[in-house]
Amino acid sequence: MKKLTFTAITVSLALTAGSAMAGDHWKEKFDAADTNKDGALSMAEWNAESQAMFTQLDTNKDGKITWEEKKAHKQDSHDRVTDAKENPSATKKLNPDNTPPAEAKNQ
Repeated sequence: MKKLTFTAITVSLALTAGSAMAGDHWKEKFDAADTNKDGALSMAEWNAESQAMFTQLDTNKDGKITWEEKKAHKQDSHDRVTDAKENPSATKKLNPDNTPPAEAKNQ
């Protein structure tokens, strides 16, 4: 239950936080999580997004998120926001899960 609460809080902050410049990015993430495109997130959609966030944070894939993993993710997120401010078009090149498209990874 604590993991679910932590994940829900993390996703909630991720969906609502950010600068005005990153606002479009969070709207894109919300829209991507809204799989039935009704303009709202159902519990199932929310849980799927929470699970995706948990999977992204659990970098060693042990089924747990340590504080170190959370800090590393926060730094990575900060770096992406900084990059987006310096190069706004770069934000559009990320997938909804904040990963670069396949062709960008190979460059």
